[in-house]
Amino acid sequence: MTRLQRFLTLTLAAAALAAAPTTHAAHGPLLAKPLHRGSTGKQVAAAQYVLTGQKPAKYPDIHPFRGHRITGQFGKFTAKAVLRARWLLGEPVTYRAYCHCRPGKRAVFDRDLYLILTGKRARPLGWFGRRAKRIALADRVKPSVATSSCAKRIVRIAEREVGVHEVPPGSNRGYRVSTFQSSTGAYGQPWCDSFVMWDYKQVDGAWPFARLAYVYGTVQQARDHALLRSTPAAGAAVAYTYWSGRIRIKPGHIGIVERVTRDGFWTIEGNSGDAVTRHFRRFGDATVFIYPPCMAR
Repeated sequence: MTRLQRFLTLTLAAAALAAAPTTHAAHGPLLAKPLHRGSTGKQVAAAQYVLTGQKPAKYPDIHPFRGHRITGQFGKFTAKAVLRARWLLGEPVTYRAYCHCRPGKRAVFDRDLYLILTGKRARPLGWFGRRAKRIALADRVKPSVATSSCAKRIVRIAEREVGVHEVPPGSNRGYRVSTFQSSTGAYGQPWCDSFVMWDYKQVDGAWPFARLAYVYGTVQQARDHALLRSTPAAGAAVAYTYWSGRIRIKPGHIGIVERVTRDGFWTIEGNSGDAVTRHFRRFGDATVFIYPPCMAR
């Protein structure tokens, strides 16, 4: 088989996997029986192709098999690539060399991993914050400021409000605070989310959905519209959430990313110390970024 024929075979195999329905049977041997060290064949080759970060993979920055030959043999390098992909996606496992990601568990390429890598299944909410922290540890976060017109307007509007505070302190009230709360109708209530929703309301297309005054609802809403991200960008919202199990979120906090550095990101947050204040935040497990639609295109 020539090199061109081999390339076309692998490309068609990966394309067929991407086009198949997401039923268990439709994915054939690859998903009905997870791949592991010692597996061979076209299904392994297709898995290796997805792990290079090329289409149909959804995350081009997750490419742990790039630079290796696609052989159809699930060996040491494929096992390490699978573990690295799981680690970078934010799966709650510890990254270790070769075939173990935690005691008793082997590195496998299964149906869930394939669906997540190709964007056919959303990751559990708790994975997003871990992914953000791990990407930072892998030195994949680049310094940046707002570049699009949408992001520039969001940041500029937030910057003008720095210093606004409650009157009297601790009351969740005040003339300007009430203006922020008018975006959600949550007068006299904690207003960090109201501040973000008010800011987005000033920018066309920033948030064409219902404006909620609680972090849990906003995060779920963003997840429903595929707007959650693990990496920061100026103009995005950052939610600090506290996980209770895999689904529920305890009350958290939210703000707007002003700019990004190698070590973390600067934010402008409402209802922080009873005021709109600027903070420097480092990546953590409880960090989730929400890109408004005008930035997520």
